[in-house]
Amino acid sequence: AAGIAALMCAWLAVLHLRMVISPAPQEMREGAILWITRLLLEGRNPYALSELPASTNAYGIAYHLVVLPFARLFGNGYTVHRAISAAAIGGSCALMYRLLRREGTDRVLAAVGVMLFYASSLYFVAPLARPDGLGVLFSMASITWLFVDDLTPRRFLIGLAFAILALLTKVYLAFPPLVMALYVFLFVSPRRGLIYGLGTIGASIAALLIMTILCPAYISVSLIDNINSSTYYNVDHLKRQALDWLSYSLPLTVGL
Repeated sequence: AAGIAALMCAWLAVLHLRMVISPAPQEMREGAILWITRLLLEGRNPYALSELPASTNAYGIAYHLVVLPFARLFGNGYTVHRAISAAAIGGSCALMYRLLRREGTDRVLAAVGVMLFYASSLYFVAPLARPDGLGVLFSMASITWLFVDDLTPRRFLIGLAFAILALLTKVYLAFPPLVMALYVFLFVSPRRGLIYGLGTIGASIAALLIMTILCPAYISVSLIDNINSSTYYNVDHLKRQALDWLSYSLPLTVGL
């Protein structure tokens, strides 16, 4: 069974490679992501008021900053952006394996779990020219440091640093420190949990304020617009998305 799973995973990797090198856009917003990177290559600020509304970007800047040096070397194309997403997915798979092994999971079962995670990661937009894959990597790195029995202040600060990177990539992936702060508050030490929680909030506010100084429209575009969009979300559309996820991510669904 493990061998069959490995063969299926290898086939998925081939399909993933074809996706990375395809010259065509594979999602309606991929071109917009390349446009933001192009502005940075030209020395322009995508979040400057003079660039709006053409440069409106509901995501953070971190993905583009990671892509930027590679775009300078190899060109600002889909393949470069998708390659960064592919590397991020690979890193997330490695962290998933480490987490499973740390919890005492057998090597073979941990490898199968990683294969299921990889299969689910290829669904929808994570492998494309978008920040999703990189945001998940930062979030999982934060989880790796934070979700331990003996959480020291040093581990919390490292996990918080990765969460801030996730915040600057895709806002809602910055949750791990808040979850762990709540756990510590409820089950370990209310005082320490409160310090962790307030520290997380303070660090997040500081990061966003610094970004606002450097990029005037950053909070309005990447945070407030996302919050406001929740007022017109459609429940039926949410149900359709959930069913799509369950069907396209069937390997992970079955595994769970």
